[in-house]
Amino acid sequence: MSHARKVRSTPSSIGVLAVIGVAASTAPASAERVLVLDGRIGPALLLQSQSRAIGHGVKPSAQLGLRTQLAPRLEIGGAISALLDTSHHYRVLGGLAVARFAVWQRPVFSAGATLGLGAGYNADILHADLDAEAPIAPYATVALDARWWLGQRWLIGVEAGWDNLSIVRIAALVGVRFGAGAG
Repeated sequence: MSHARKVRSTPSSIGVLAVIGVAASTAPASAERVLVLDGRIGPALLLQSQSRAIGHGVKPSAQLGLRTQLAPRLEIGGAISALLDTSHHYRVLGGLAVARFAVWQRPVFSAGATLGLGAGYNADILHADLDAEAPIAPYATVALDARWWLGQRWLIGVEAGWDNLSIVRIAALVGVRFGAGAG
């Protein structure tokens, strides 16, 4: 028996889109567009796991993202985020619209916060009763990161995040900057 869930816009998601829209409209038209392609990989702690076995509560997670700079401290783009496992009960895959705000930024270092909203595979592990009713569900992530630029093009860093109120993760980051003005 299939249960369909209705996804609606909430005032908070409309507010996030409004902030991104205002930031995009205030960016200089002549600004050089630089793209950042980055990936993260690391362990994820599954908060809903009913098993005490480490193999059931800790899984590898990964993300691949592409962003462009809208303002000196604001980047937006997209990402594919995954919880990697051979079992479909644990496997998570989501597509997200992502915004990153650099709270503290220097030429070679940046500390930032990320918000991602999208949809993804509704794995059983994301639910307290371990039973996903619909195959696709809304997906959200929040994260804090620290990034260091190596030269003009490469970055390394660390990230800690919280996905769908069900997964806490820490990860290593690597990335590359390319496009106009990337050096």
